[in-house]
Amino acid sequence: MTPKKKVLLLVPTLGAGGSERVIINIANSLDQTKFSVVICVLTDVDSTFSSLISPHVQLIVLPFARIRYSVLKIVKLCYSIRPDCILSTLGHLNLLMTMLKAFLPQDTRLIIRESSILSSMINGGLGSMALRLVYSYFYRKADFIICQSFYMMNDLSRVFRIPRSLLNVVYNPVDIYRIRLLSTLNESLPKRLPGRFRIVAAGRLSREKGFDLLVHAFSMIEIQNVELFILGTGVDEPRLKSLISRLGLGSRVNLVGFQSNPFSWFKDADLFVLSSHFEGFPNVVLEALCCATPVVASPAIGGLAEICELTNGCYLAESMSSADLAQSIQLALSNNTPRVPQDAVDLFSLETIIPAYERILSPS
Repeated sequence: MTPKKKVLLLVPTLGAGGSERVIINIANSLDQTKFSVVICVLTDVDSTFSSLISPHVQLIVLPFARIRYSVLKIVKLCYSIRPDCILSTLGHLNLLMTMLKAFLPQDTRLIIRESSILSSMINGGLGSMALRLVYSYFYRKADFIICQSFYMMNDLSRVFRIPRSLLNVVYNPVDIYRIRLLSTLNESLPKRLPGRFRIVAAGRLSREKGFDLLVHAFSMIEIQNVELFILGTGVDEPRLKSLISRLGLGSRVNLVGFQSNPFSWFKDADLFVLSSHFEGFPNVVLEALCCATPVVASPAIGGLAEICELTNGCYLAESMSSADLAQSIQLALSNNTPRVPQDAVDLFSLETIIPAYERILSPS
């Protein structure tokens, strides 16, 4: 009998983020007869998604406030487990793991899953030039790099001079069955007023997510019988509250915080809007489409355009401006944009994507 491949998945936290949800989907879905899976969380700051991990997946938490303090523990853990493969995600952790590559067991492959557009993340100033050189040098130490989109792969190849032989595109998997099941549970939703459109947006309340752009766009929409609900928390919440108040939108724009089941909100919405300035590969768009809700999005740098090309029901604004975003939103509402077909996101299903991960984690 062929022994199982030991796979160690490294994540900074299990907080409410897209990368964390993807890692859990991968861990839960890998073939149990072929893989023995361990998730190691490097800080115990946020464990929102820990309850989603299947019983057959081992969870290890290193109780450090910051990742840099966990270096010795990571190396020690790798020698204790002796994984056949390490899969890390998120840029700063990926960089750390490539720096540690020489200190890891020699027979352990290091695979990194890039989750953002690095050139956009570290853009500007002399410091960014030095950081680009650091990423360029150390990322080459990885045995394999998974990119979420062709845009991301080209960014790593062109800007950071990473050899194409190390790069491969694997789209993020979406648990379609689970999302659609949870989308039917709507007991916590606010009552919808008769004849009123409902727009939903979701994500971390930070500048790169462009929620200020969305609020300004919402203020320009001529249709008045529409309300906006923004799901999520973050450092920009006070600034957004001030902007909403200043624009006189307090009765129609609602910041509703973190929602453990965002999918019921997505399904209930007439329209989902993504206003990010850049995105590696926005899972939240796939999740909204999975709930049959059409999406209007800013033309964010990254993999968003690929989603729009490969699915039905996703529409891009002409430019990264409030006026163009408002025009696209108004057009979608005025035309009563139809619900999204059931098979729109089949290309991103677990059944389609997980075999690609299995081939990478256990090459023949």
